Amino acid sequence: MESEAGAYLGSRAGRIHMGGPDVSLDPKAFATLALVVHEMMTNSAKYGALADSTGKVEIVWKVDKNSSLVIDWKESGGPPVQPPSRRGFGTTIIERSIPFDLNGDAELRFDLLGVQAKFVVPANYVQYMRPAAKPAQLDAEAPDRRNLSGTALIVEDNLIIAMSAEVILLELGARHVETAASVTEALKSIERIKPSFALLDLNLGGENSIAVGKKLAELKVPFLFATGYGERAPIPAELGFAPVIQKPYTRDTIERALTRLVPAEPGNASA
Repeated sequence: MESEAGAYLGSRAGRIHMGGPDVSLDPKAFATLALVVHEMMTNSAKYGALADSTGKVEIVWKVDKNSSLVIDWKESGGPPVQPPSRRGFGTTIIERSIPFDLNGDAELRFDLLGVQAKFVVPANYVQYMRPAAKPAQLDAEAPDRRNLSGTALIVEDNLIIAMSAEVILLELGARHVETAASVTEALKSIERIKPSFALLDLNLGGENSIAVGKKLAELKVPFLFATGYGERAPIPAELGFAPVIQKPYTRDTIERALTRLVPAEPGNASA
């Protein structure tokens, strides 16, 4: 939600107030929810509470007694809301994506004083995260931040997740971002233009990105591996130097991981 607010709302992002417990979402649920949040933010910026200088958005989430994730969205203080005369593509995504993809619930109300919405992600896609939990591969504190430059490569087979990661890498200084959904596409991209950095989703459906990591190591290109919640990471010893982060991607997670990058040398397994 912070990524969507910052990327599409700029200075207006400060008028969004949000809060709730730390939870981890299954990659499928993250992709679906990211699409819904994108549409909600876009609609609010164009037509809703964030379309003028006075409105605000409150987003609160909780884990209910059934261990489902419940998200309440409330807009207020903006221009009067008029229900749409027809359901457009964006509204259809908001109302149908979570029920269709996750068997959850979605309710969207066009109240005169502000749009209201409620989304429920079923428990089998949700994991409560204790506040103190940190990825084992990363330091809790990383005072020395490292910015990107040049062309970055994202290897990710989910378009929405890849788009979210692209925004983050551009914010961190990459001048251009190439995306690839498979090993074949990634290797062709590397052959076409050598990246300065790469973010590799380890699990690409029926294959993994180990071959891409080996190619990057040969070219001495630094990279990170990424895994979804609960996925195993069968990374060979010769690529053990590459930090591993968990999805969903956040700017802070990637930025901290960049401080752990070491030269991508074949056979260098130090962490």
